[in-house]
Amino acid sequence: MEDKRYQDAISFLTLSIEEKPTANSYFNRSVAYYYLGDSCKFCLDLHNASMLLDEESEKLYSKKCTFSDTVKLAVDSIYEEFPGYSYTRRTFSKCAEEASCFHYNQKGQPIMSIYVVLPEFPGGENARNMFMANNIVYPEKATRNGIQGIVYISFYVDTDGTIADIKVLLSPSDILSNEAIKVVKMMPKWKPGTRKGKPFKVLFNMPVSFILQG
Repeated sequence: MEDKRYQDAISFLTLSIEEKPTANSYFNRSVAYYYLGDSCKFCLDLHNASMLLDEESEKLYSKKCTFSDTVKLAVDSIYEEFPGYSYTRRTFSKCAEEASCFHYNQKGQPIMSIYVVLPEFPGGENARNMFMANNIVYPEKATRNGIQGIVYISFYVDTDGTIADIKVLLSPSDILSNEAIKVVKMMPKWKPGTRKGKPFKVLFNMPVSFILQG
């Protein structure tokens, strides 16, 4: 009987979110998923709520849905590639295979590889922002229902600069996701990333903002 109440709540909140997503709706639905034992949907809704600037949801997501460890890599090349290297911190999502990995010096400051040059949109970041702004068409249904937020996209920039394996990591709405994917597919070839002077395939994460005016 208790489960039925939570399932009914999820159905009601899902309809509410489809009509107009709010941080409060996502948070309340995450609570229902939590009591039903669906930890991944619980975490996804917490993340959606935090994307809509709910600070408590963001804190709870970090506490309940991610874990991290600190390691010291033993290979000698790490010191050559990351001058001042001291340790590595890895952060894992409990519901995803990918992990973020950052290297730090003794002062706890992040350090970058001296051999890696990240991929770049033709003309640089300003040109990329201009391209997105000129090509995104705000979906009429999203405008009508007041749907806005940030779609987090990931894709690979291949060794020849082409875009591949586009995925939506997080989004307030499928309507916005589809528009973001459409525009990312339209992008021209990037200048590929290099490692020790040779092109290599790089995973790139990019937020796409949809903000209603006035």
